[in-house]
Amino acid sequence: MAENKSLYNTGPTYAIYLTGLFVEWLKAQGDMNYWNEMSIKKSNMIYDVIENSNGFYKNPIDKKYRSRMNVPFTIKNDNKELTQKFFNEAKENGLI
Repeated sequence: MAENKSLYNTGPTYAIYLTGLFVEWLKAQGDMNYWNEMSIKKSNMIYDVIENSNGFYKNPIDKKYRSRMNVPFTIKNDNKELTQKFFNEAKENGLI
């Protein structure tokens, strides 16, 4: 260890420091209940857009099994041209 100037034991101190700052910020925003409510609110906003699109978008997952992390949907009866346009514009706007 002396020959390597203790490099084998040096942890990722900057990453640990930044993680600590981030965790402090998270705690200052609220507890886990707050973050859970925010997650539900954000996913419900997306699901509401899908459900109120008059069939333009469709979510194939039953409501009781829906995820807050992954929101699958199809565009107007799996229209390939519109789906490709959606992907192209998503990529142009940095979403992919």
